[in-house]
Amino acid sequence: MLTPPPIWLEAGLWGLLGGSALVLGAALAYLARLPTRVTAGVMAFGCGVLVSAVAYDLLLDSFELASLWPIVVGAMAGSVAYTAANWLLARDARHRKRSGGQQRGPAEGGGLAIAVGSLLDGIPESVVLGVSLLDG
Repeated sequence: MLTPPPIWLEAGLWGLLGGSALVLGAALAYLARLPTRVTAGVMAFGCGVLVSAVAYDLLLDSFELASLWPIVVGAMAGSVAYTAANWLLARDARHRKRSGGQQRGPAEGGGLAIAVGSLLDGIPESVVLGVSLLDG
């Protein structure tokens, strides 16, 4: 009868398997020239998976603590705030997001976009931290 491997070895092997995707992806990106649309699609998919995983993890706790309505109102308010900020920033900086040497002139609005993004990220994060501290 075989004895199972020590838990530290099993954890290390699972970590190695999970981390190998990063090394494999970096090697593929270095060796193969992928079209820009493929790269953008892979990045968008990865971002969507990450956001979905975080949101899914937080949604159950939120639903158990309150109900569905605070979740819906918060998601809609965040979506409207992000869309409005993106629209306002993109009005005068049409070529700000271009890559591969296609950007025309200096990247105007880049610093403002980073500041607004940090603000939009920081507000809900600060609220969550504050509520967590008050809750103990």
